Amino acid sequence: MYCAFGFQFVEDEREQRAYLDKGLGLMEKALVFARKAKDKSLIIFCLFWLDWWALFGGRFEYVQKRIFDDLDEVVELGKIYIGLNVVWRFHANFLPAFYYGNFAQMSFFTPDQRKFYAEKAVEHAKESLKTSSFPPYIAWPYQMLTWSHSQLAALATAKDERDEHAQKMLQYAKEAEKVAEKFEGGFPRAAGYSSLYRAYKTLADISDNEEERIKMLAAAIDAQKKYIGHAVESRTGIIAAQMRVGVLYEELGITTGETDSLMKARESFLDVIKESLERGYPFYAAAAHISAAHIEDRLGNHTASAEHYEKAIDTYEESLKTIEYKPLKDRVKEKIDYARAWNLIERAKAYHKREDHIQAKENYEKACEILKQLPSFNYEAPYYSAWVLQEEAEQLSKQERHEEAIEKYETTRKSFDNTIKTLENASKQATEKRERERIEKLEKVARVRMSYCSARANIERARILGKQGEHLEAAERFASAASQFREVFTTIKVERECGELEAVYNLCRAWESMELADRSIALCTG
Repeated sequence: MYCAFGFQFVEDEREQRAYLDKGLGLMEKALVFARKAKDKSLIIFCLFWLDWWALFGGRFEYVQKRIFDDLDEVVELGKIYIGLNVVWRFHANFLPAFYYGNFAQMSFFTPDQRKFYAEKAVEHAKESLKTSSFPPYIAWPYQMLTWSHSQLAALATAKDERDEHAQKMLQYAKEAEKVAEKFEGGFPRAAGYSSLYRAYKTLADISDNEEERIKMLAAAIDAQKKYIGHAVESRTGIIAAQMRVGVLYEELGITTGETDSLMKARESFLDVIKESLERGYPFYAAAAHISAAHIEDRLGNHTASAEHYEKAIDTYEESLKTIEYKPLKDRVKEKIDYARAWNLIERAKAYHKREDHIQAKENYEKACEILKQLPSFNYEAPYYSAWVLQEEAEQLSKQERHEEAIEKYETTRKSFDNTIKTLENASKQATEKRERERIEKLEKVARVRMSYCSARANIERARILGKQGEHLEAAERFASAASQFREVFTTIKVERECGELEAVYNLCRAWESMELADRSIALCTG
């Protein structure tokens, strides 16, 4: 009861920790007495709730010290109840299913380890389905089966294998939904909606068809919204669910290119920030600030994005006061440095928009220095180093130092080309599908920038020809540059980037017309 009260109802994390410590201490004493009494059912009960609350309470080091021994023991003890429809048999199988299922989701394990854990979770979840004498418990094994097959689908390298796991995942999610519909609320209802969310989100992630992806994202949003009303797993359940809704709307907005979905995502993240700060959960607030920064960046609001990164730094630093698990603490410190780099990148983008290329360059340089020191993100440094060169080229162009600008644009184009090679190597080494996709997107943008630099070099050559009175040749150069820009912006979905390049395209067309007009005037007066 100490653990349940602290985890479900206590808002202050330090006070919560005290309740959990008290509860775990009492359960450890109970385990000692259960062993002395040789009461196998009580040993299973004690081990189940000790490890359950330790994981949910964030006691990862505590869990690491004992979990695999506990799992072996609880499985072995559960064997004496084979053939009996009793709760102890269910606990003996569901505890491993729960732990292995959660381990499979953790990115600091290798893909092979995660696959192994997911397969073990499936094995034990199926066993626990056979042994539940308490109807509400049935939702949990279906939830673990959904989660585990979801992970196996994401980790699969062959399409047939991926599709097979995806089909099983959806089947188990539907079964979880059937169980959920029998109850008015509580954890069975939560497990049902959680399973549907996970299934539809995974189907969206693995889909190659844009229409199908949009459909699955919409279904995932619906499931997650329903889940919010039944989020019982912790006092932060509703906050986490609201965060997921925001992420889903963001993905939907990116896929469809619709601003409306991005605005809904932003509102979700702002709600999370407000509630998290009011209730004293800085980690959630920091994560929501990062997500809100992504939205503002996509909308072209770079100063607002930079401010969110700044606030994320403050709230992440506040969260460090209550994080005890060292790997997680190190991860948060890296997130802080990454947010610092992105604060500078967004400020650089804002300066670029105002054509203050000197300030933009300085901010990109500072961001690069931070990125180089971050093992998880140092592959991004060459990309922004190339942006430093591009800002120098833009400044030279602004000063009408055309020959120097041409040379700098060509150097920048080569730098983006070298960046692509670095990103390709990083993609090969990436163990996460999401990370690979992120790197591949950066590669595509680097290729766009190569085309941009080539086109800008053509503009500079055209301007030189125009000044030399070679109006027809200048017009041809402007037309060539315009074609390059048109080819680039028609392939870009992000509205603000497309708009920026389209504006340059229209400018090239205007310059082309001016040069042709000047040629006509020259012919008439000549």
